[in-house]
Amino acid sequence: MTCAMFRICIIGNFSSLVDEGMKKIAYYLTRLLSENYPVLPVHVKDIFSRILHGKVNGFKPNIIFYVGGPSLVSFIALKMTATYCAITTGEYPKTVLFALHPAVPYALRKLAVLFKPDIVLVQSCESEDMFKELGMTTSFLPVGVDIQRFKPVTHLRKKKLRQKYGLDKSAFIVLHVGPVRRNRGLEILTRISKNKQICVLVVASTSMPIEPDVVVMLRRAGCIVWHRYFPDIHELYQLSDLYVFPVLDKLGSIELPLSVMEAMACNLPVISTRFGALPRILKEGEGLFFINDVNELTSKIEQIRSGKPIVKTRRKILDFSWKNICDALVRNFQNLLGE
Repeated sequence: MTCAMFRICIIGNFSSLVDEGMKKIAYYLTRLLSENYPVLPVHVKDIFSRILHGKVNGFKPNIIFYVGGPSLVSFIALKMTATYCAITTGEYPKTVLFALHPAVPYALRKLAVLFKPDIVLVQSCESEDMFKELGMTTSFLPVGVDIQRFKPVTHLRKKKLRQKYGLDKSAFIVLHVGPVRRNRGLEILTRISKNKQICVLVVASTSMPIEPDVVVMLRRAGCIVWHRYFPDIHELYQLSDLYVFPVLDKLGSIELPLSVMEAMACNLPVISTRFGALPRILKEGEGLFFINDVNELTSKIEQIRSGKPIVKTRRKILDFSWKNICDALVRNFQNLLGE
């Protein structure tokens, strides 16, 4: 397909700070698609405004790609935007929904069918089964990771980064990045911090409000909690010794947590619950540990601190570079348009 034939309107969260999963996904896919195709990014808050209508009139997209959710509102918004394009331009664009964090209540799922897109891009097997049961066409597409930015560093560089951020050079640093909320299962970190040789560092997302009682709980237990934007967030992974993802609640994260993949790109050992699509794309071993119960966390940490596991987590995610993911996305677009 030529660039002139391929016109993509991307609806996503394009607010200023790229500090959260859905924002990063919209940012990277827009940037890469723009290298080869005409792309119109539209901020999700503008989808019901005249701003969107004015933009699509001139652009005339043949693909509308919604990054985020989905909720019932996103199904409706995608359908309405495509219908508006058909009315004003005479061409009905194909609609694609990237189901990163499905939140469609059971009682409303049948209603969502009335607004179903041409294809739903899914991550977990559970979500794939749900959308198929609703009669929707699905395709598996994981998210990516910036393997140039998130990469391992030398021991000397790690020490310099700890000095830069005022952290103990000799401590064993356990990192968690993301929203500080009850549904993240962060209580287990308070147990880890009881070990005086371990420094627990929690970097709170600035995109979502923190829950103050969770912050108080963590800080009282001795955890360090930083709640600000870090333009060089990769450095916080690089200075750490271990990444922990204790989330069990389905609403606690997108189905393929970027923080886990970013930690692995830095070749950190990772301990995670079997969350969402992680077990679908990643095989346990070589420094990646899946736990069925957060109470297993302490013993796994001691195993890692002993130096027994050979850590090769980076090579597990190299196939998930953003370029590879974007190429797979384009193949989905081409299939839709019959190219």
